[in-house]
Amino acid sequence: MRQRLLAALALTIATALAVAPGPRADALADTSPPVITVDIRASDGHGPWIGWYKDSVSAELRATDEDGIGRLSYRLTGAQTGEGSSAGPPLPVTISAEGLTTIEITATDFAGKTSTRSYGVGIDRTNPTATAANLSAELGVPRNENRTIDYSCADPGGPTSAIVSCTAAHDGIPFTSGSRIDTSQSGAHTLVVTARDRVGRTAQHTVTYQVSSYALVSPPVLEGNPTIVKVGQQLRASVAFEPTPGSINYAWYLDGVHASNQATFTPRVAERGKRISLRVTCSDGSPGFDNKTSPLPTAGILIQDDLRVDKQPTIAGDPATIRVGSVLRVTDAEFAPRPSSIAYRWYADGRQVGTGKEYTVQSADLGKTIAMDAFAVAPDPSYLDTVSARVGSVKVEPHVFQTQKSPAVTGTVDVGGTLTITDGTVTPTTPPAGSHWTVDGAVVATGNLLTLTRAHAGGVVACYQVFTRPTYADLTLPCIFPGGTTTVTIPGTRTGGSGSDAAWTIDTPAAIKGKAKPGKTLRAVLPQVSTPAAGYRYQWLRNNKPIKKATRATYQIRKADRGRRIAVRITAISPGRPDLVSLSPAKRVPR
Repeated sequence: MRQRLLAALALTIATALAVAPGPRADALADTSPPVITVDIRASDGHGPWIGWYKDSVSAELRATDEDGIGRLSYRLTGAQTGEGSSAGPPLPVTISAEGLTTIEITATDFAGKTSTRSYGVGIDRTNPTATAANLSAELGVPRNENRTIDYSCADPGGPTSAIVSCTAAHDGIPFTSGSRIDTSQSGAHTLVVTARDRVGRTAQHTVTYQVSSYALVSPPVLEGNPTIVKVGQQLRASVAFEPTPGSINYAWYLDGVHASNQATFTPRVAERGKRISLRVTCSDGSPGFDNKTSPLPTAGILIQDDLRVDKQPTIAGDPATIRVGSVLRVTDAEFAPRPSSIAYRWYADGRQVGTGKEYTVQSADLGKTIAMDAFAVAPDPSYLDTVSARVGSVKVEPHVFQTQKSPAVTGTVDVGGTLTITDGTVTPTTPPAGSHWTVDGAVVATGNLLTLTRAHAGGVVACYQVFTRPTYADLTLPCIFPGGTTTVTIPGTRTGGSGSDAAWTIDTPAAIKGKAKPGKTLRAVLPQVSTPAAGYRYQWLRNNKPIKKATRATYQIRKADRGRRIAVRITAISPGRPDLVSLSPAKRVPR
């Protein structure tokens, strides 16, 4: 019976196919491109962050088409790069690089039709961060202080917008950033800040702090703020709280080991090379206020000691005085323990002028006091570089001239006479810097000549020469007059008598020698005066007018002198007398 039913069904189907009209040829062509799909698990991100994952994710790329898929390929760009292909779906791919990666998918069917699709995948492997400002577990918060707290969240793996929530709770109660925390109750309190990013990663920042009855105004430091601590140096802590506590407890540590609870601490020799630190605590001790403020220890400061000076340096020979050019040498200093190096330093009036075991006194040191010291460099950090006492204090004295011959005076010791100094000589050879004449102790003239006048009569005349030279002391040598004396008295009185000023007259006028022709030289002839003159001045004249720069005893005729008369005016001069002027007869120069 069953076989008859199956046979009847087959016959019915065959008949229907025979009777039904066949499809048109153009209706059988496939005109649709491949359809691409991405098979991937649901993303960890939601809303605008769909497609973001917290870890690596794998996907299968698929494509469908009536003609069948001949090739399926992809190319990765962005955070991750790469490519892959297969003769047909599915095509697996795994995205693991943090950031946004774009999958460019291409499918080609057997009819040669191609379609493409882009698909983005984001990976965020980094946890977010949460922070709270203005709150410290170490320093705590004073009771009843108006303290506002700001907190924030960030996602190092993405932009700020990648944080989907940033919340906080203070003592379990929701807390808004920028709000005031409750500081009315002393004791321990906790602020928890929670951050959640786009892929569901979370992070918490927890601050547990004490609300104290004391506020730390300044953390503990060593008074004087020393950068080093020396053996034997008493140390005292400086710290400030508000309000002032009833008691403060000190704890001193050496290399982290507790050493003392006293308010002061003095390091000993045995503690050299260790580092000292300090912790200070305070408590009011009242019921309900037993909290303590415990600042962190101060930065450790090394305990050091000076090198011991077993022998002070000296200037060899222990000179009482020194002079420019002297070479000073050091007698070595000795330190214990032995330093790594010793530098010897030289000073002039307290200013350093040299280093080394020898020093040559300079011209600039004249009149100054020379001293020296030794600077020892410590052999290890437990000792300090050490300076010896400054020794020496020797005065730099000038050199001294040696007199070879005193200046000598020759000439007539009388009114109208002239006295002349012959220079003295000294060693080292140096000419005198100046000669000075005195009458009755007052300087009346300088130079090696002095003409005596009526004003000098009856006076006591003396003279001296001064010798100077760099780095030498000035030397003054008195003159020696005939007879071996250092002074002479000028005879006569200062009015009347022979040699008086009234006797100063011209006996014979001045004259000119030579031919008055262009190119020739004229020579002045001195006038004859009643008393010898100390000197003469000349002035040549052209038609009675002075010729510029013609002030010598001779004059050469020029073209400008043709047809003019040339004369010379001679002035006799002598100290204590009026000038005497004599004009020569003129000579005419032919044209």
